[in-house]
Order: sequence, then structure tokens, then C-alpha cells
Amino acid sequence: MDAMKTFLCLLLRCLSVSSLLLTGPSQHDTRLGSDTRVPCRFTVEKSPVDLKQLTILWRFLDKEIMSYKNNVKKTSPRYSLSTEALRTGIADLKISNAQISDGGSYKCSVIYKSEGKKNEVWLDIRAPPQVTITDKTVVVNVESILRCSATGFFPIDIEVTWFRGSERLSDVTLDHPQRNPDKTYSVNSTVTITPTEEDREKIFSCRVQHKYLQEPLQVDFQLLYQDRTSAEIIAACSVPLIILINIITAVLWRRQKLRRKENCESTRTQRNPP
Repeated sequence: MDAMKTFLCLLLRCLSVSSLLLTGPSQHDTRLGSDTRVPCRFTVEKSPVDLKQLTILWRFLDKEIMSYKNNVKKTSPRYSLSTEALRTGIADLKISNAQISDGGSYKCSVIYKSEGKKNEVWLDIRAPPQVTITDKTVVVNVESILRCSATGFFPIDIEVTWFRGSERLSDVTLDHPQRNPDKTYSVNSTVTITPTEEDREKIFSCRVQHKYLQEPLQVDFQLLYQDRTSAEIIAACSVPLIILINIITAVLWRRQKLRRKENCESTRTQRNPP
């Protein structure tokens, strides 16, 4: 008889259905600077959810950032949780103004009555680049440098190619990306050409490829030609100007040094009168 009871208990336990089910994707992405929700949904055997018997825990990179047990506690004002939505099984973590540093692993734990479930979601922050042509001024038959800038992108990997019409240009350089204060990156790419008269009518292009661009981002432009005379005048004037600035700097520095020396001698005389 005891053996039969034990067998029946085990059978019922195996056949029993959990009263708490937790659902949600394993990955979620959002654009940099947007307001987003990290999803966490659950169902209970009998609705609506009894909030007095509910506990919610949110962890980011294994550190607790928000909890709910009769009231909400959070580590940042950018985090929020709707207590009204909890009654219908929605425990989404809301993040305002998503930053690069918000990307990573989030874990949602739901405890209802005596049962608990967990789900992990990886949040990716999308930051596609913006592309501008920052230097397109050239002199005909003189070696010139074109410059293209890609800014505000993350992650760091990026590819830049240059074209003259359908011809891919080869003398291309890509600087090492620089980190911006918001943790995104910026980078400059240059190509060296010797423009001809025929190039006046041609379309040049800077094409950028990045993980968060659905297709390559291409900026087309035409060269801005500068007269050789104007270029030579600017070059000729720049050297004397630099020399003049250096002379003025040296004079001011010497005057400041003499003034400090005079102040020191005056102070010494006041302390040690003859």
C-alpha cells in the first residue's frame, strides 16, 4: 500500500503543470538614445496576478538593478517598472535614453507564491554611423587629399571604400577610430588623387559599411576646384603668418618672465629693507 501511494505521488508530480510560466526573447536591440523595454512576460494559473504574492528581480551583468516586492526599488532613475502591468503578467524593464553602457546581459526573475522562474535577455545598442565629406577641395593636376568622416557608431568595426564613378580607388587610408564621450566611435578616411580636368564632371563617393547599417551608406559628391594661384597665395601667406605668431608668442612670454622677475625682486626688497 505504501509503495502504491509513493508511486501515485510521483506520477501526479510528473503530470502536474507548473502554475508559473515565463516567456521572453533571448535577445533584444534598440537604437542609441531611445527609450526601450527589456521584455519579461509571465503567466499564472489564475488571473489577475496577486501582487502581494509576487516578487520581481532584475539584474544587469549579475548586479541587482531593480526589484519589486510590494514596492519598486531601483538603482537608477532611468529604470522603471509598471506595477499596473504586473497584474497582467508584464514585468518589462523600461530604460530611458539607452546608452552604449546599457548593452549586455539582463536577467529577469519572477517569484510567485512558492515558485520561481528566470529568463536572460541580451540587449544590443544599435549605433549606426553618420557620414560626411569634410574635405573635397582640389587643385587640377596637383596631388590632393579627400577626407570622409564617420561618426557616432558602435561597435568599433567599420569599413570605408572610395569610388570615382564605378572605379574603386586604391590609395586609401583609414585612421584608428577614436572613442567619443558617449562611448561611440568616430573615424576619418582619406584618399589621395591627382585630379584632372575630366574629373570635374565625375561623381566621387565615400561608402561606409557597418554592422547596424541595413545597406552600405554612400555619400556622393563632386570635387571643388581651387585655382592654382589662390592655393599658392594661401600657402605663401601661411608661412609668414606662422612665423609672426611664433614671434608674438615669444615676446609675450619674455615680457611675462621679466614681470615675474621684477615682482620677485620687489618682494625680496620689502622683506629685507636696507
